[in-house]
Amino acid sequence: MDSTETTPRLQRRQSSIDLLARSQRRSARPPSRLRRWMRRLASLRRLRSKDAVEAHVNLRMDQDARWTVKEYLLGHVVGQFVMLFVIAVGLVWAGTLAWIAACTYLTPRRRAKTPDYNTSVIQALWFSWGVFFDPGTQTGIVADEYVAVKVVAVAFSVVGFLFNLVLLGLIVERVKIFLDRMVETYGKIVCTKHILVLGWTDRTLFLLGELAEMAQGNAAQKRTTIVVLGDLSPAEQRAEIRQAFPSWRAAFPAVDVVCRQGRAYEVEDLARVSAQAADTLVILGASRIPRDADAQTISTVLALRALPSAPKSKLIAEFRLSQSTHVFDRVGGDRKLVPILAATVVDAALVRCALVPPVGAVALDLLSFEGQNIEMIRADRAGCGGRTFEDVRRHFRTAVVLGLASKEKKSVVLAPPDDRLVVDDDLVVCIAEDQTALSDISERATPRVTPQDVLRRAAGLTGRRRLETIPVDVPRVDVALVGWNDRVVPLLRELDRHVASGSVVHVLSERRLDERERSLKEEGLTLKGESVFREDDIGLRNVTLDHVVGFATDVSQLRRLPLATLEAAIVMADIDQNAVQSTSGAELQLADSETITSTLLLRDMHERCRAKGKAESPLVIVPQFLDVLTTRVFKRHPGLLEEESDANAMVGEDSSDDDAAAPGSAFGVGRTLCVHRNFLETAALTSSALSIYGAMALRALLGLDEALGRRAVGPPRLRVVRCDACLERPSIRPRAFDDLNDAVRRKYGALMVGWCRRNRESHGPDYGDPEVNPPRGRALAWRGDDLLVVVTSSGIMKSIVEAAARGDVAVSDL
Repeated sequence: MDSTETTPRLQRRQSSIDLLARSQRRSARPPSRLRRWMRRLASLRRLRSKDAVEAHVNLRMDQDARWTVKEYLLGHVVGQFVMLFVIAVGLVWAGTLAWIAACTYLTPRRRAKTPDYNTSVIQALWFSWGVFFDPGTQTGIVADEYVAVKVVAVAFSVVGFLFNLVLLGLIVERVKIFLDRMVETYGKIVCTKHILVLGWTDRTLFLLGELAEMAQGNAAQKRTTIVVLGDLSPAEQRAEIRQAFPSWRAAFPAVDVVCRQGRAYEVEDLARVSAQAADTLVILGASRIPRDADAQTISTVLALRALPSAPKSKLIAEFRLSQSTHVFDRVGGDRKLVPILAATVVDAALVRCALVPPVGAVALDLLSFEGQNIEMIRADRAGCGGRTFEDVRRHFRTAVVLGLASKEKKSVVLAPPDDRLVVDDDLVVCIAEDQTALSDISERATPRVTPQDVLRRAAGLTGRRRLETIPVDVPRVDVALVGWNDRVVPLLRELDRHVASGSVVHVLSERRLDERERSLKEEGLTLKGESVFREDDIGLRNVTLDHVVGFATDVSQLRRLPLATLEAAIVMADIDQNAVQSTSGAELQLADSETITSTLLLRDMHERCRAKGKAESPLVIVPQFLDVLTTRVFKRHPGLLEEESDANAMVGEDSSDDDAAAPGSAFGVGRTLCVHRNFLETAALTSSALSIYGAMALRALLGLDEALGRRAVGPPRLRVVRCDACLERPSIRPRAFDDLNDAVRRKYGALMVGWCRRNRESHGPDYGDPEVNPPRGRALAWRGDDLLVVVTSSGIMKSIVEAAARGDVAVSDL
């Protein structure tokens, strides 16, 4: 091959090698910023719009974390101000050029008529700056200025005004954020002798209403401030308060509510609401899980003890589990501790509503501040100190005396013997409308009784006629439990105390059997109600559980219940008991709506069964409501669930022909006792804040231990007896309250607090609403089947008097 032919080939090969080496060196060098941006732009364009953001993030994952220009200018505070500064500079220079152009090219004399500014760059820049940041600068232009000059001045004045609004708004926002941060960091509520509520739950609104009612009654003494510390923001708390109490100022003019966001178990948050200077502290557990709620309460108590100056005020704590009260007593320190198992009291009242409606209705009336309440007054203040209990119970005209409370012994005795000497320090426990009713006393004066007189009377106790015992009616019943929540097991245990062996509880809920089994096993029960642990007899002795899985608002599922044999039904909504936070809102309103639906369906279905003759006894339905708005609705319409319904209203695709009611049937319907659970629980807390002895008396009436403690200890003191059991022929003549009370006292040693009369009309329920603390002078005609509501005696003081007569105790013990 010729050398002349090989030379070009060598040159081409050499040139390709050089190009390859040059490209490798170029690729080894880091690409410029412009090239990188071009690559990213090309890659983003190849992608669809929905993947553009994801691709942008993926391209930057392998790089170091840093701001892009766009992210910095739009997402950083300093970047926003830099962007506004650049925009301002650009607009000022644009105004400068626009002024020069308008004066030079759009005016006949190539200058403006205003002598203060010419077309030089310095003066045009100064004019543009003034118009942009001070709209008043345009007023310096003469009135007969050229139109082009005026347009430039007005346009950039408007643009500058808008820019200044944006800039000042941004500055004001940053200042506000800074000040809010300072208030959040250093702000506090300076207050003394106030009521502090720790925790925002679905019971807080009810508690505020009860505390306001209590404080408004003492408005003549001082103005009251209620401080709420919760997890919600103050704005959200105030919004819920306004929704629940739209006329707060008109209803409670002497009560102020202050809201603050924070955690009740944080020491700093407690110090910022002046917890050390509070008169009363109320702690609410903010979880629907009982153990978590009690743990939060204990944490709050420990945080209160960690304050530099621990509060010495009354501390009322709500507990869901009984064993937590012992821990509370240990960690509470030397202050007035009041552990309240409010849910236990409501469970007992709810069961009494289902089994003995007159007693349950009286218990509901005593639990709330509406109607009759349990009131206390010192014996010397009432003018009955040094007298026997027989004289004391006749001392008040508009109040019913229940018993006595001793601060020294920290106990309450219900219906003590008439021989009991009442000393000046004793508290007289009464049922009255309010404290003012205790000032209406009898003018009949009785001499003071000495302890020696009591001993002389006690010597004759053995010769008196022995008092009879009110028989305890323990029925065998079939009860329907519609719904499921965290209070199912305590409710079953309370129900097991008051029924005979062989009773059945039919549980209808949408929860699966494995979920129910897990919940029952945590409480030591099986699906049938037996004890999980053989060595511990903690199972249900008298009740057997029958589980039905289905929706409580479905007619076909409700029909699976034995409506023909049911005597009572407790209706509650399925609430998520695993929810961490317990707050009010749409969830509780929806739950109450389901409860109302289930109650009405169950009532109509049972009414049709009675019309067909399949059911003999009326059905007592006890629906349980939670939301504050539902409580307000039932206050305005108390007979909402008692309105008579059309017997054939449900005959359709959801009803069978066998269940259809016969036309013209006039069977009476059962009773519906509405239990507003959260309202009653907070009422129990508030009554404990007023007087701990009132709470003890209420627990004793329901058969719970008087020491606010852990379990039920006996039959309820609040009972009903037939009228013919106390009077041989009650229909001979009309009798007043005192006549019936004396008859009950002579036969049973009990005290009568009211009655429940048989319905004299041909339609409606068998019995009317119970009447507590009726007028003394009103004489009524009586029938043998009328019911008297009585309080049985504990018998403690009678045994003490008999022991004193024998010389076993000293006279000073009386």
